[in-house]
Amino acid sequence: MLTPGLSHCRVQVDDLFAADDRVTVAFTLTCTHDRTGRDLTMTGVKTYRLRDGRIVEFWGETDLHGLLRQAGLVPEQIPPF
Repeated sequence: MLTPGLSHCRVQVDDLFAADDRVTVAFTLTCTHDRTGRDLTMTGVKTYRLRDGRIVEFWGETDLHGLLRQAGLVPEQIPPF
């Protein structure tokens, strides 16, 4: 993850499942917020499709909004429209 302002990133694999040509991993990414020194976390799930031992496709979701909220860059609650 190449993100300005975050360093010392660590990934913890929370769950891993494989079947046929697919592998799915749920993870927690923890990085240090350089400005405050606080640890920020982001969770995510990625699914990979393999062929001949190589990744040929992947899909995923991450909680970027949660990470930005922890950094104080977006409001805690979304304001009404």
